[in-house]
Amino acid sequence: MIVWPEYIDVKDWAANLIVDYPDEYLPILEDADKWEDWASTVAGTGVFARNDIPAPFSVTEGEKKQDFKDWQEWAKTVYNLMINSGDKNV
Repeated sequence: MIVWPEYIDVKDWAANLIVDYPDEYLPILEDADKWEDWASTVAGTGVFARNDIPAPFSVTEGEKKQDFKDWQEWAKTVYNLMINSGDKNV
């Protein structure tokens, strides 16, 4: 079951997501400062892509723009979209 992203750090939350979705072969988040790159990979993978999980940033005219204030805001969006998707793992 997907974990609500409060009272947990980003690496632990990412590790839980990997355990919760083993068939997606998500990468391990090695560096918490690079959570956006990891999250972008997650957003484009399997069940997450099918459920329209957004990337944490967008690129406009070659400029990277933050779409979420921090990893928890993005992770809460992931949680809400996945919990409402009807997927068996949430």
